[in-house]
Amino acid sequence: MSQSPMLVLEYPVKGNPDESSVLDTAARRLNQSAYLEIRRVRCDLRDGVLTLAGKVSSHYLRQVAQAAVSKLPGIDVVNNQLEVVSYGLNRDGWASE
Repeated sequence: MSQSPMLVLEYPVKGNPDESSVLDTAARRLNQSAYLEIRRVRCDLRDGVLTLAGKVSSHYLRQVAQAAVSKLPGIDVVNNQLEVVSYGLNRDGWASE
């Protein structure tokens, strides 16, 4: 007895956007922050894991950036790689690392 070939159909799941649109939404959310440092955060998305990269001046801003994107549809995990650095003033009075 021979079996007929199986037909497999794939449908996009509602509420599960593609990675490029999720990444665009996350980047937009960071760019809309009231904090300039968070607007400079870079992000990358692979298989539902959003990685945040860059430098911020406090642990608070590190958490603010993570909270801004953690509940977006399509993001399962936030890999927060933001580095907290201390900015001091150079001899000209400008902030520097």
